[in-house]
Amino acid sequence: RAIKILKGLIAKGWNLPAAHFNLGVCYFDKGMNYEALAEFQEVLKSRPHDRDSRFNSCIIYINIKKYQKAIYEFNKVLEADEEDIHALYGLGNALEQLGLYKDAARQYGAVLKIAPDIIQAKTSLKRVLDKAKTP
Repeated sequence: RAIKILKGLIAKGWNLPAAHFNLGVCYFDKGMNYEALAEFQEVLKSRPHDRDSRFNSCIIYINIKKYQKAIYEFNKVLEADEEDIHALYGLGNALEQLGLYKDAARQYGAVLKIAPDIIQAKTSLKRVLDKAKTP
């Protein structure tokens, strides 16, 4: 129902970033990755520094296995806040998916420097270090 309402508002000229963002969230919640991505990208056209739209785009790029795009977008998030642990972790994930284990380890390690108690980052760091050792 929310999708129908938001699409209707946008069609009537309420072409506001907030409407596109919320529509993107609705699509994302329904697993409609490409539709969600289009809405978040629409927000970024008028608000290029919108962290949430950019971060959500990163997650979608990982979901659809566009790891290079995810890496690019995570780096854009990190340009604004180099200690964004979610972006650091996501960047590590994207790098790991490409088999760049040492690079991924650096990102997971950066998360742990900022927030040493994050178990998921500890587990991921151990996993990529083990993979980096495997011939």
